[in-house]
Amino acid sequence: MSEMNIDQSINAFGEWYDLGLIVRVKEFVMLTALRRILKELSDMKIEIKYVGGFVVILVFECHEEKKVFSDDKQLWMEVFDRVEDWSGQNVDFERIAWLKVHGIPLNILCKKVYDDIASKFGTVIQSSQFAEEDNDLLVVCVGILTKYVDRIQQKIKISWRGNSRVVLIEEEVGEWVPDCLVDYKECHNISVTSVMEEECNDEVVSEGKDLNSAEPAVEDNIQVDAENSNIHDVFSQHLNEGTDGMKKKE
Repeated sequence: MSEMNIDQSINAFGEWYDLGLIVRVKEFVMLTALRRILKELSDMKIEIKYVGGFVVILVFECHEEKKVFSDDKQLWMEVFDRVEDWSGQNVDFERIAWLKVHGIPLNILCKKVYDDIASKFGTVIQSSQFAEEDNDLLVVCVGILTKYVDRIQQKIKISWRGNSRVVLIEEEVGEWVPDCLVDYKECHNISVTSVMEEECNDEVVSEGKDLNSAEPAVEDNIQVDAENSNIHDVFSQHLNEGTDGMKKKE
């Protein structure tokens, strides 16, 4: 891998040092609804700058408003698990990726198998969803939070009842950005409670590998649970429910 040294005098986004808070939302559903949540939490005008993964910078109109917001932990504790003044500090890299899995045998083509495979590459934040009435059972995406820098495209071998099959895991092409970047002034009121209820109804999961662990050894076999895998284990939720909160950037 090539290396290069960056000019030590560079301080990007220094204009936000006095106005910005770097925050990390607790759940994926909170990220997609963040502009609406902020509207309900405060009358302040707050700009949202997406950093990646679950991390955003909130930019306030003045330092005093930023301090009032950050000091009121009861205000934001249900939404954010971290709130810090932006001062040019290092931020751990993470990003959201949407994966498709090709080659799963029909008799084990179900939510659990999709999610188990996707969890080898990060934490599942939006479970696979498809319905029995869908004509194309292969159009299924799983959302993950990952530390992979490269676009994910790898093969692994899965095993089930003594049979094995190589499947391809392929990341959706294109840059994805959350809906919260839509003009803040256009949003409508929504309660934090209603967002959390929506999260429960959608069964957004956060199972999978620890983000602090090393990248997975993808050559390892995945053993599929023969008792719980059934083609009729399908869900009535809409296919795009998990990706409606994201906009694709051409």
